[in-house]
Amino acid sequence: MPRRTMHPWEEITDEITRWLRDEPLVIAEAFLYRGRAPWSARASEAQKLDFYRAHMENPDGTPNAQGRAQILERVGIEGYYQIVAALSKEEREGSIEESVEMEAEYDDEQAAEYDDEQAALAEGEAEVIAV
Repeated sequence: MPRRTMHPWEEITDEITRWLRDEPLVIAEAFLYRGRAPWSARASEAQKLDFYRAHMENPDGTPNAQGRAQILERVGIEGYYQIVAALSKEEREGSIEESVEMEAEYDDEQAAEYDDEQAALAEGEAEVIAV
């Protein structure tokens, strides 16, 4: 059986179909720079949380209904949920800087107590615990 050749219109249709399928990907990849949109900001997680906290709360700590509505409209319900969860988690756990400061203060307190105990032992004032 002889091989059927495509009609010129069929070849054009196939070429247009391939172009319509592939061209949006080519255009999207051209706009992305290292996997990011060129107009997106590079911000750390702490900076993002500060940004959203400023829009979701008033300076006195009360809820900012207008700011929350704007965020909800911009990021959608799932994005809003993620933002609220991240802010709640940070509030429960405290920021990284606060926890490091608290650890440093605790270490300083422990060191001071140890120094006091050592000084008391040297002077013979400390209680001796029998084992």
